[in-house]
Amino acid sequence: MKKFSLNGIEMGSKMTLKLVCFLAAAMHLTFLLIFRQFKVTPLMIFNIGSVTFYLLSGILLLRKDELKHYLIWITAIFTEIVVHATLCTLLLGVDTCFVLYPITVLPICAYFLFLHRNGQKIFLRLVVIFVCVTFCVTAVTVAVSEYFGGYVPTNIAVLSRKEKMIIRTVNIFFAAVILYGFTMMFYLEMTRLLEKLRESTEKLKYTATHDALTGLTNRRSFWDYFDVLCHDCKHYNIAMGDLDSFKKINDTYGHGCGDLVLRSVADIIN
Repeated sequence: MKKFSLNGIEMGSKMTLKLVCFLAAAMHLTFLLIFRQFKVTPLMIFNIGSVTFYLLSGILLLRKDELKHYLIWITAIFTEIVVHATLCTLLLGVDTCFVLYPITVLPICAYFLFLHRNGQKIFLRLVVIFVCVTFCVTAVTVAVSEYFGGYVPTNIAVLSRKEKMIIRTVNIFFAAVILYGFTMMFYLEMTRLLEKLRESTEKLKYTATHDALTGLTNRRSFWDYFDVLCHDCKHYNIAMGDLDSFKKINDTYGHGCGDLVLRSVADIIN
């Protein structure tokens, strides 16, 4: 399970997906109230289903210890967003900016697909499919809307300029929040990975230059120190030592006791 830290709180991909579900439910609840106020009944009904879907998804993810069928969850969320944006654009007009959502959530979906990829080829194929679907649906939706003069004529009451401005402002605000949130999440994830890489590099460097038993620097690091001493103009001394009859300690008391002697001598040297 991939995790990153947010102010000391460990967040995994499962918790992140739960957060996405609950935030999406809050967004659709906002749309539900707006469409109810503007008497756009079909979209109000659709958003009731969307709010229910995201709330049930978030609750189900809270109860489950392991997340199965991850790809199905991501595909379902992506499909709901595309369908919702398409319907809103066709019924209310392109200038309401609902077309922003499929494009905005595309990198987020790709991020979740990356976390649970089973291989580079599968990940690339899925991303290509999501991008193609987004491009084709968005292009067709905008083209159909523009063909009918901005929106498909129905028996739904036409929104006034003020109402469209309110919806457009809300959509731009939500799109900006989504992008900012994803940017911060990506930043935290990259920071965590870079820190983990730095720690791993330091551990590997320590392992390569120190003896595992005694913790003393080994022959590899000795030559590094020796090169520094040779190029430095200061005087230095080199002392060489040996443990007399060390083999008898191993033969008499065992190798465990011999290791203890070596560690004790190393502590004395340090």
